[in-house]
Amino acid sequence: MKIGCHCVLFGPAIATDTDRILGDLAKTGCGGVELGARFFGLERSAELKAALERHGLVLAGLHAAVPLAQLLDQPEESRATLASAAKALREMPEKNIIMTGIAGNVDDAAAGDERLGDPAEVEKLVTRLDAIADEIRTVYGVQIHYHNHSWEFQNNGLIYHTLLRLAKSLRLCLDTGWAAVSGFDPVALMQSRPDTFRYIHLRDYSRAAAAAASCFAQMQETAYTDLGEGDMDYGRLLRCARDTVGEDGWAVIEYERGAQDYLRYLRAAAFVRSILESIG
Repeated sequence: MKIGCHCVLFGPAIATDTDRILGDLAKTGCGGVELGARFFGLERSAELKAALERHGLVLAGLHAAVPLAQLLDQPEESRATLASAAKALREMPEKNIIMTGIAGNVDDAAAGDERLGDPAEVEKLVTRLDAIADEIRTVYGVQIHYHNHSWEFQNNGLIYHTLLRLAKSLRLCLDTGWAAVSGFDPVALMQSRPDTFRYIHLRDYSRAAAAAASCFAQMQETAYTDLGEGDMDYGRLLRCARDTVGEDGWAVIEYERGAQDYLRYLRAAAFVRSILESIG
């Protein structure tokens, strides 16, 4: 299992202070980084590849966002968004799109669009996304991994369980933190469909802070901790992740909030490696 760092912590600075940030992240000993298309334009993929190579890194995954309702109403626009991301990965050694499905109302997806609480409509959007993933893999050799937040776990996990049940060409990028704060066990999710997880996000969280949070924004700001400082059972999680993701898969450490300091990633990477060594 390869370990990476997520650049979202540094926001738009990754596009303007690229060499400093990548140089710092290379000091963690991680092999790659994930970053978002919204922060680093797709038209700069050759420039990004050169910068990564200067620091001995690869692009583990390119993050892209697609509104879930768009898959129902305008699937061609969703396909175009993902095809553009796939084209940007043509020259990259790793060919992973990490797709976030945007809900209209992050605190209640069905309130934003009632179809997202309708099992038949959710099946339709997942089936369409799976067909797009099959096309993208066939045409571009790029794998789409669906990345969750919390709204996929609303309605007793309707969207996520539909993804688990119907995904064939599509794979799942499990954000372990958002699953945990939503009341779902990331280990149980991986064990339910081990064939579909080759890329995950590593987070840690405070169970008490998650329980006290009243909305998505508050959860995002207060529930997460640095790795090793929260309630995630990392011995159990990494044992499962190692066995599920495999040698060629990625576990990407993600911090979204707090100090924009690469030393947090340095400590997190050392923590992950120590756990992996301890479980043998």
